[in-house]
Amino acid sequence: MLDQSNELAAWDRDHFFHPSTHMGTHARGESPTRIMAGGEGVTVWDNNGRKSLDAFAGL
Repeated sequence: MLDQSNELAAWDRDHFFHPSTHMGTHARGESPTRIMAGGEGVTVWDNNGRKSLDAFAGL
């Protein structure tokens, strides 16, 4: 899973600017990545097991 997560993080960094991307940080390769691995109801979790409330667009 770690290899796949690293591959997804590299692809994301190389091909996509998120709405909140800080371009200076991104250009230095310091942008944090967060790969969502699953979810249930309003709870989502990333590939490191960190749980979050899925409410970004709805708030």
